[in-house]
Amino acid sequence: MARELELEATHLRSAADDYEEDRARDAALQRRWKDIQHAALRIAGGGDVEAEAARLATLYGADFGSSTAHDFRRILMDQQSHARAVVTFRRNREVMMLARKGWTNDEIASYLPRLGFAKLNPKSVSRIIQGCLHGKL
Repeated sequence: MARELELEATHLRSAADDYEEDRARDAALQRRWKDIQHAALRIAGGGDVEAEAARLATLYGADFGSSTAHDFRRILMDQQSHARAVVTFRRNREVMMLARKGWTNDEIASYLPRLGFAKLNPKSVSRIIQGCLHGKL
């Protein structure tokens, strides 16, 4: 009976260790994925692709085997269209919030670069507002 209990305890300890290793691996993968997404967002906002790829290669190159900056550049380029869409959505949302507060197109256009978005002219702001109001953006 004692032998059976000891075997069961060993089995449970082994299963618990495997479970903890899986959780740690999943957390590390999720952290890497978040870093890649944030790097893609920085690039979509005007950041340097080469610098971000080099930073990711430095951080995670050993974890991915022989991954180089070129490999991360390819990953970032795959993520870029999604990141661009996210940045555009955030910009449009900010434009609409300011427009609803009564800001003029000139004020919105001059304020957006302070938030980290690309500079727009007032006509572009007007098009964004019109598109959002008509459900096209």
